[in-house]
Amino acid sequence: MAELGTGATLTLGTTAISLEATSITSGGITWSAVDTSHLGTTGARTFIRGDLYDPGEVTVQFLAKPSEMDTLLTNAASEVITITYPDTGSATEVATGFVTSYDPGMCEVDGLIMGSLTFKRTGAIVFTD
Repeated sequence: MAELGTGATLTLGTTAISLEATSITSGGITWSAVDTSHLGTTGARTFIRGDLYDPGEVTVQFLAKPSEMDTLLTNAASEVITITYPDTGSATEVATGFVTSYDPGMCEVDGLIMGSLTFKRTGAIVFTD
């Protein structure tokens, strides 16, 4: 059965900034393809999957609080990023990562300021069901 995303959270453990997320995109995990072709290979190249995966990126759209962004953007240390899914309140993805991009959004009459942050994950992701 499909589940709603309402109630999902993204927590930053290093700066302890609480983002009021409107969407969280947990980018895909990828493995490299290692070419095992040799001079005797015929027909097509052959490959095996690499041992190490690229943990991807996490992008979060949020209700921006410009007064909080200085702390996050000037902190070069990796953040502990926890995504908690709303199904039971216990399914999580935890990884470290650092900010690779920030879009402060725009201001408009009677409109909320919406920002966007992208984090590059570094190291393994710990999944909990």
